[in-house]
Amino acid sequence: MGMFDSVMVKCPYCGIENELQTKNGQCILGKYDLINAPPQVLLGVEGNHECKHRDFNKLTGVSFDGGCGEWFNVSVQCITKAWVDKLAAEEEK
Repeated sequence: MGMFDSVMVKCPYCGIENELQTKNGQCILGKYDLINAPPQVLLGVEGNHECKHRDFNKLTGVSFDGGCGEWFNVSVQCITKAWVDKLAAEEEK
């Protein structure tokens, strides 16, 4: 089984948390949300997703799919800025 990273995203329709997996990024089995995920991981989950949640019933020992089945879109906007400044004379090495 390959390595991946996950971003946990709540469905905007029913509020169930969906695990969106991606091979973008370091693939260290990291688990993130939309706030703390690295940009490359976020870019890997951008797009349309169906709300389906894999769950496990502890009483019966059976896995089942939940979720409302609605489709939602994850949009990503990564903003990077770079610039060069002169150093003051006392900062030069």
